[in-house]
Amino acid sequence: MKRLIIIIALVQCFLSMLSARSAGQVLRHSVGANGIGLGGAYGAIVKDPSALYWNPAGLAHINGETRIEKRMDLSKEAEQAFDEKFEEFMSDDEAGKKKPAQQEKKESPQPTTETVRSFEMQVFASASLLSLDRNLGFSAVAFTAPGGTYAVGLLGAQVKGIDGYDSLGNSTGEKKFQSTTGYIGYAREMGSSRIGLSVNGIYENIGGNTLNGGGLNVGAQVTPFPLIDLGIDVQNLVGAIQNQAVPNSSYDKLDTILRFSLGISTPPPSSSMRLLLGFRTNLDDREKEGFTINIGLAIALTRSIYIMGGFENGNFGGGIGALFFNRLKFAYALNRDPLGIGFQHTLELNLRI
Repeated sequence: MKRLIIIIALVQCFLSMLSARSAGQVLRHSVGANGIGLGGAYGAIVKDPSALYWNPAGLAHINGETRIEKRMDLSKEAEQAFDEKFEEFMSDDEAGKKKPAQQEKKESPQPTTETVRSFEMQVFASASLLSLDRNLGFSAVAFTAPGGTYAVGLLGAQVKGIDGYDSLGNSTGEKKFQSTTGYIGYAREMGSSRIGLSVNGIYENIGGNTLNGGGLNVGAQVTPFPLIDLGIDVQNLVGAIQNQAVPNSSYDKLDTILRFSLGISTPPPSSSMRLLLGFRTNLDDREKEGFTINIGLAIALTRSIYIMGGFENGNFGGGIGALFFNRLKFAYALNRDPLGIGFQHTLELNLRI
């Protein structure tokens, strides 16, 4: 009975958090096995479509393979041959006898080189199973196009089978929470740095109460020195949400979250270890939330298998990942549930086309 009361209290706390002033709280829940397994210190090194959530600048890594093509300009070659024949014809003397044409020595056409990138697409999907009948899923597709990398994604969360109670302990029936967030993102690479942005639209249904809104996320990644990666992103730089149950209600501002991360890799020839350090803070409520410290460590066991561990806000986690045929990446993470009850299981797949 005591355990049941504790669970009910935590559920009520969770639901009240979801319907708090800023709403959109599901956006602050980590997605993907790699991001969770590395303690949330992932923004500096993310290179797959989950960058829509972690740091949109990471999308710029999806840019295809670089190759150099050599091409002959056939039109210039034909034009030069015509000019040579024409000069020879015009050099005939008055007796109708041809004189050797006085021609300048001309260089034969040289092939031109052009650096091009092949088309690349990545398809990403992850699912998290939490305690208390809570589920979280994220899927995204990113692809190269003229001018950079583009991506679209969808984040969904659901809480079902939750019995609601009022302040007196009377049952108010079953409560459900559903949230869907759609993303559109863009990023490009500029030397050793990458910049990106993503726009999201939010729909939430909390116990029959509907909220709609959206936000803008911006981010950057920099590699100032070999083996050093820096990442910074701002979630909801501009963002607001409105309660549809209240006619003509004003929009509430979404909390603006600042995240910073640093990645340090071991030098060649092994390059088998990467340490990640970072922090997160709520720019709208720094006094109350303070700073969340993020620590992650990834170790390569072989060329295609790695393990990871992380620490975030007092919770430890870890996982394993593998790369198959240099195309399909798999990862699994297990960490303490953010609510402190049980564990969270997360699975992710990423396919490179």
